[in-house]
Amino acid sequence: DAMIRRDTRKEMVKLPVLRSEVVLLVFLFVIVVEWLGFSMSAVTVQGLGFRCATAGTCTALVGYRPLNATTLQEISSRFQIDSFTDLLPRNSLASTTPQTHAVSAQQTIKVPITCRCQDGIGTSDKSPVYIVKPGDTLDYIATSVFSRLVDAKSLAAVSGSSDPSKTNTGQVLRIPLPCSCDRVDGSPVTHYALVVEKNDTLRRIAAEYNVTMTQLEKLNNVSNTASVLAGQVLDVPLPSQDTNSTITNGTSST
Repeated sequence: DAMIRRDTRKEMVKLPVLRSEVVLLVFLFVIVVEWLGFSMSAVTVQGLGFRCATAGTCTALVGYRPLNATTLQEISSRFQIDSFTDLLPRNSLASTTPQTHAVSAQQTIKVPITCRCQDGIGTSDKSPVYIVKPGDTLDYIATSVFSRLVDAKSLAAVSGSSDPSKTNTGQVLRIPLPCSCDRVDGSPVTHYALVVEKNDTLRRIAAEYNVTMTQLEKLNNVSNTASVLAGQVLDVPLPSQDTNSTITNGTSST
């Protein structure tokens, strides 16, 4: 009987320890799950579109740099804009410029898109879309076809694919170009998605587009004013007079 009582006391001593370990494991599990949830949310916001709290749609711009020489008509077809003439005023081209006007490889062309803001994120509304060709990968489509304005992960997210390396010939992909309709410092602007080039700096970009460093840092969550990463897509707030930008289902920006 004495031995049984001693064994029982040992089990009673072990039990609180085991309970403490279980509680600790559960606590750690909850923290990890919450952290993962936060991280995934952050990745979604940063990787897919620009921040946008304004409901409705508006006109935004993206800076397209074709991999090879092309024409205004081919660019308008790629982005499915109404007419190549929509490209003319945005790129300081005369109204008499023909649709066959040549565009050099890596020349930046400002392309107008319709932006829709939803759930705090702004992406192109419905178009452009791209029909997958034999041999295409999401990385090729993002990098070569749409000049890094989107990435493979964003394409996979909107297509519902769990594997960014896989595509199906004939598949129709919506291209979620980043954009926004928000005012900046209380003033209407046209948000311009610009892909950073090698050795570029925020200071040079701010000077070229007549915006402040503070605006660029705030919009893009950038704290290092010396440099930005090549290939990063920046949200550049152009003065609203650079293009006609009207918000529907929200507040007019003109």
